Amino acid sequence: MSQKEFSEALLNAEHPVPEDMVDPQGRPAGKRFNVYRNNVVSSLSDALAEAYPVVQKLVGEKFFKAMAGVFVRQYPPQSPILFRFAPEFPISWRPFLRSQSSLTCPMSPALSKPAPAATTPLMPTR
Repeated sequence: MSQKEFSEALLNAEHPVPEDMVDPQGRPAGKRFNVYRNNVVSSLSDALAEAYPVVQKLVGEKFFKAMAGVFVRQYPPQSPILFRFAPEFPISWRPFLRSQSSLTCPMSPALSKPAPAATTPLMPTR
């Protein structure tokens, strides 16, 4: 099995568990592989939450986890250095936020109110 095949199976639950994955007794290790799948997606989602805490605060933890899970599967890390992971994330979540009215996304009430009118100019006038 190639590394590419392994990573595709790891990030896509629709893919079957690789045949080479066996437990110490030589039996298929489907349950173990599924736990590993979940841990990988969960860890990468946690890394996104650390990198984008404001987004998580705006949409709520539950919605963010779902959004991050989809993102992680579509844009897996290309480098082992997590600092470089997910530069596409800010662009990728816009469709989620547009559709938030049809999903239960607890947007902050402050975001639904119009901004207050400025009472003093931001720049001094001459």
